[in-house]
Amino acid sequence: MIKNIYYFPANSGSNSYPARIKEILSKFSIVHDLYFSLLIKELVKLNFTRYDIVIVNWLESGIIKKNGKLSFSGVIKVFIKLALLKAKFKKIIFVQHNKYPHNTNIRFIKVATRIVNLIASFSDHVIIHSPVVCGNKYHYIPHPLYIYPIKSTEDSACSFSNDNYYIFGRVVKYKKYEDVISAFPANKNLIIMGSCEDDEYKIMIQELCKNRKNVTFMPEYISDEKAKELLSTGAALIISHSDEDMIVSGSFFYGLTIGIKILAINTPFLGWASSVLQRDVIETFDDLDSMMHHIKTAQKGQSSRYSFQSIEDVNKYFGDISIESKFMSLLDINEKK
Repeated sequence: MIKNIYYFPANSGSNSYPARIKEILSKFSIVHDLYFSLLIKELVKLNFTRYDIVIVNWLESGIIKKNGKLSFSGVIKVFIKLALLKAKFKKIIFVQHNKYPHNTNIRFIKVATRIVNLIASFSDHVIIHSPVVCGNKYHYIPHPLYIYPIKSTEDSACSFSNDNYYIFGRVVKYKKYEDVISAFPANKNLIIMGSCEDDEYKIMIQELCKNRKNVTFMPEYISDEKAKELLSTGAALIISHSDEDMIVSGSFFYGLTIGIKILAINTPFLGWASSVLQRDVIETFDDLDSMMHHIKTAQKGQSSRYSFQSIEDVNKYFGDISIESKFMSLLDINEKK
């Protein structure tokens, strides 16, 4: 039986995650964009019809202000949205991307975590993108690749001799790029790319880079085409932050999609990934110093592009087929439309 699934948010700016998930869901269901304003209008008109399924992401994002403090109005809005969802849907599925919002001030971590846990307890099911954080109502469904399937290219067998290491993604304070810049070895090149909305942090990073000729800072929107062009010839993509709030890293999946080797500080999820994927895909490190030593002593030579076996592994563990199968199992769908 074909199911009608409502999905929030309808889009997320430059983040293509919602579009990829909706693309997969549409293979076995009819997907509708959810707008809370429309739910309010229906209830005002005394339309109490309850729809089957809603999948919601980042519901907690408004509970923390830009300065890291708790937003009381944001918390109230979250519980109003939960009440609307409960009134209008038979089944609520919450996708938990983080333990609490990224920029939460340390004083508010406990309360932010409790609010996220309350959202989860209010939901019928919780989707998590890490197999090491599942159980009870928490269901593991892989995070999608941004392009599927990934394929080998002519570059896969080429030799690369550059010393360019990339950090790609939104430039935000919690990622602590200043630590990477300060520790990065002088015999290699670091390129930091991504938009930055925090002017104060942007200026600080720019000042740090002034006397480091081997560090390039590009605080701007980078198109997917430009990012792929640059990253596809790089030595590796660096994931240097391993904060307690993280469940998975979006940069990791972007790196997989491009096919660039990933160097990451160890987290439970990335540790699992390094145990099931080959070393040409990901290497993890206990701390920043050991990662920087690895980069400093890395030799020029054979490309770190993925082997054919690695490409098969990535498509198997994080491909659309696996995601579709797990969604259908969770939603109790036995046949495709």
